[in-house]
Amino acid sequence: MSYMMDIESEGSASLLMGDAFVNPFNYQLKIANGTETEIRTVDLVETFNYLLGLKVKHIDVIQNFKVVIGDLRTGERVLV
Repeated sequence: MSYMMDIESEGSASLLMGDAFVNPFNYQLKIANGTETEIRTVDLVETFNYLLGLKVKHIDVIQNFKVVIGDLRTGERVLV
């Protein structure tokens, strides 16, 4: 997963850049389903934690920012 995240986060078209995190709990993503495409709402905070492989220990909201504390598989402690 982290390899895919490295590729996805390159360049200016990255999900991690721009307005994607203005409302991260209602981000609209186009999902291909065979020959059709449907729009689904995804929680970018949860998705980001999953892509990092983060084992979430604590979630808090500080000054309207969602703060996530957890551990990576390497044992490193992470603040997102």
